[in-house]
Amino acid sequence: MLKPTKLPIVNGIGELLPQLEKGVRYTFVDRGYYLVALRAGETEEVKPELPKQEWEYRLRNPIKEWQLGGHHEVL
Repeated sequence: MLKPTKLPIVNGIGELLPQLEKGVRYTFVDRGYYLVALRAGETEEVKPELPKQEWEYRLRNPIKEWQLGGHHEVL
């Protein structure tokens, strides 16, 4: 069973939010190592820097584009 962890919450421009405002509705987007809290009408403009452990994982496990016929390319 996975242990619950506290994820950092950032706004649409990548700034860390110490706490959410009371009475404001947010849309949350789970990005794995952080959550994005968007207010109504906001979009995600800037993505925060990934933690070192996620960069290491992505370097070891590149994303592959799967195609029919067995020809696969690393993105």
